[in-house]
Amino acid sequence: MLVYPLWSTWAQYHAKINQSLVLEMARRIVGEGYTQNSHLEIDDNWESCYGEAEFNSKTFPDPAGMIKDLRELGFKRTTLWIHPFINMGS
Repeated sequence: MLVYPLWSTWAQYHAKINQSLVLEMARRIVGEGYTQNSHLEIDDNWESCYGEAEFNSKTFPDPAGMIKDLRELGFKRTTLWIHPFINMGS
């Protein structure tokens, strides 16, 4: 965990997250020298509502492009935090 840490957007942004902030965080991590086999978890509020299981297109307009950019930055794994409950409206 010390050599190849798991980075979570929650630690920096909590639920106020979007594609630009994810990439900004990733670039900052790389700038500090943490790149090899790094794992980035996109935490709370990446979807429109809990249980939607699709990126919110307003805050994440190009998820595939973002994942590509993260891989190019050295993040071998990108995961999404999934809420254990589903919003009845999703």
